[in-house]
Amino acid sequence: MKKYLWFLFFGVLICALKCSLIYGSEVVLPATQIEKGKVSFLLLYGDTSEKLNFHVTGREQIRVGNNSYFSNVSNDLESDGRSSDVSVKLVINPDNGLYYWFKAGVSDYSLDIPSDTVKNNLSGQDKGLICGFGARKLLFPDTIVSPAVAVGLGVNYAVYGLDSFRSGDSAPVVVNDKLEITEFQADVVISKKLDKFEPYGGVKVYRKNVTLTDRASIANVSGAKDDAGLFFGTRFSYFKNEALIVEGSFVGDTSFTAGVNINF
Repeated sequence: MKKYLWFLFFGVLICALKCSLIYGSEVVLPATQIEKGKVSFLLLYGDTSEKLNFHVTGREQIRVGNNSYFSNVSNDLESDGRSSDVSVKLVINPDNGLYYWFKAGVSDYSLDIPSDTVKNNLSGQDKGLICGFGARKLLFPDTIVSPAVAVGLGVNYAVYGLDSFRSGDSAPVVVNDKLEITEFQADVVISKKLDKFEPYGGVKVYRKNVTLTDRASIANVSGAKDDAGLFFGTRFSYFKNEALIVEGSFVGDTSFTAGVNINF
């Protein structure tokens, strides 16, 4: 009965976070080092809201009929991106020093682009692909009086096929576009084990490079954005090697992530 109460607690927490956050990349790794020779597996669901910068150097670089995606001259345009993804993350500690993580998954994406008079929207029917890898180092272990502290570096890459373009309230038209996002990130994480819970938090700095390509005309626009954000989460161990994990990040890009963590 106690176990089901904990699941109910996490369900309420997930709903509360989802309602209170405006939905960059998740961390979902507390600072505590996994044991030498062990593997940690995570199955994750995430919602993200992010800002992408495109640098436009000429008029109407990408067009659909009489409409253009971008119509400003020599300007950095901030666009709003939204995604929902399902991914798996594998964490390996081969020698009790650095430990490494690898990520793969699928995601949908919608991009709002400001134009001269209306907001343009690009979206796709098919799922995009996401992948990533990185490394983490434990600086200070978790003790009775002090929390664990770790630092990490990583890179995430995503590619989406966008096939629907809508300008303002007009009917959508078919396009053939590709959106690529590469994120380089560094983070500092602090965590503390409290019985079955391990709350954690930290700061992440990152650089996002983005390219939007019209496959028909080979025209493209690209840009980069530097940002930083805070993140907080908790890991709840309901069995010895199984846990639930919930994380939210804000300031800069914002996101919500929840999932299951299994250690082998």
